Amino acid sequence: MPVIRSAAAAVSKIGPGLGPLSQPTSEDTYTMKKLLSLMAMAACLSLGVAHAQDKAAPAAPAAPAMPATPAAPAAKAPTAQQSKMATCNKDAGAKKGDERKAFMKTCLSAKPVTQQDKMKSCNADPKAKALKGDERKAFMKECLSAKPAA
Repeated sequence: MPVIRSAAAAVSKIGPGLGPLSQPTSEDTYTMKKLLSLMAMAACLSLGVAHAQDKAAPAAPAAPAMPATPAAPAAKAPTAQQSKMATCNKDAGAKKGDERKAFMKTCLSAKPVTQQDKMKSCNADPKAKALKGDERKAFMKECLSAKPAA
């Protein structure tokens, strides 16, 4: 392969319009502008998608290595409805059929007794009206701490 010693010789060997010293043609300029425009548009679209993915799905932490023995899944605390269901089931006891169904319906639909409701019922008790001072305090304390009859 012959060694080229000058830029002019390089242009003559390569051909016009293709060497390092040649001026770009209008077609080359159009192609370059089109390519740069497409690259800029692709960059904008990919950044928008990447930004949307960050908000939609946060990066999950790296998964820890699997332990040699599988651990039992962590027990979640029961929800209010689940604990109410457990309490009603326990209270239902040995009831069967329609009787159990009716009991469960009333038990599950019952609203919890508020402190204000307890105060009203304890104050309405005839014993409370006759008591005074420390006796009334003791009665109210006992009445308010007692579980309501369901």
